[in-house]
Amino acid sequence: MTGYVRVLLAARFREIAGQRELLKDVSSGMTLRDLLETLAETYGRDFTEIIDSKTEEISLEAWVMVNGKSARSPDVKLKAHDVVLITVPVGGG
Repeated sequence: MTGYVRVLLAARFREIAGQRELLKDVSSGMTLRDLLETLAETYGRDFTEIIDSKTEEISLEAWVMVNGKSARSPDVKLKAHDVVLITVPVGGG
């Protein structure tokens, strides 16, 4: 079964891709890691650093949510019509 995942981009990721929203094909068994690797191949810069090469987790420099829930593991399985948000953490005081 195939479908699509809606990818919402904010902050520097939106600037790099030149758009706020992407629709990416998803197939059975596809993981968040697969999606992020596809985005890195397409857009390079910064997308390649979302997965920390030392910990193999989502970097603390990025904030990734799947269907409104924070994701730290890139091995989360994706399914058709999931919504993935990619942005940077924001702090304030």
